[in-house]
Amino acid sequence: MSYECICVTDMLEWAESSVTFALRDIHLPYLIQPKQQPGHLAVVCCRREKARQTRRYQLTVIDILADYIRFRCESVARLHPPIRPAALLRECNRIVGSLFVIFDGSIELLTLTLLRIVPDRSTHTLLLYPVFENILTGATPCNDYDTIPGYVRMLLCFKRWKSLVSGRAAKASIDAHAIRLLPGRCPTVQHASDLSFLRLLPTVPPGQRVTETRYLLVNDLFSLEQCIAQYLRHHRRTLSGSLQPVDESATKHRRDSNSSIRQRRLVSVYAVFVVLLMIAFPFQRWGTVL
Repeated sequence: MSYECICVTDMLEWAESSVTFALRDIHLPYLIQPKQQPGHLAVVCCRREKARQTRRYQLTVIDILADYIRFRCESVARLHPPIRPAALLRECNRIVGSLFVIFDGSIELLTLTLLRIVPDRSTHTLLLYPVFENILTGATPCNDYDTIPGYVRMLLCFKRWKSLVSGRAAKASIDAHAIRLLPGRCPTVQHASDLSFLRLLPTVPPGQRVTETRYLLVNDLFSLEQCIAQYLRHHRRTLSGSLQPVDESATKHRRDSNSSIRQRRLVSVYAVFVVLLMIAFPFQRWGTVL
């Protein structure tokens, strides 16, 4: 493991021991261990609240990391003389390795971060292309691609990766990898919330439904950036709308925990900030600062 990843790992261990949470599985004992034994509905609500806080925290981290990667793209593009291939590869490996550590290898969170990065300039391609390539070629078919949200998310990631190149051969190579990874057709609806994601895809002609994935990949049938923005909005709305309180007693219990949540959220934001400092300046002696 690289020195940078070791630094980030050390910081994550420090954050977990300090604020009692992990990025992927937040541990909030004050939510699930109240002074009085909670009823069944209160326990259900606490679990939902824990999941909601976890997802909210993950989305905040995604936003911060997307801004950081965009900043690194700007920095690399402005270098004079231009960055050498070996240095560019090290920068890419540092970013991707840190993302895998921070998100514990979750392809869902990694690809959500890719969608959150808006390539403002063509010069961003220099660093973004290898980052997309490293993450998407390392994905495996055993994730959530059999669900409509997961399928659409991966399809949009491959479409954005294609938008970073202009060569026909490079685009064909990306299409081939996506076709090997994704199912041949869009999965069926499993939940009511799937419909908002399904509507993002254009209608496929009857003769192309057997090879629906290939048809959607090779044809420009929609505005990519607009579709990605709608996907991210639906994703956030689905998370906030599907995790509501169960009853009044559970709501009261959640309200009593809000003050503790706010206090710990301040510490968690500080932990994220320190992790980003470790990524940006990996060779500093941060242990003496902490």
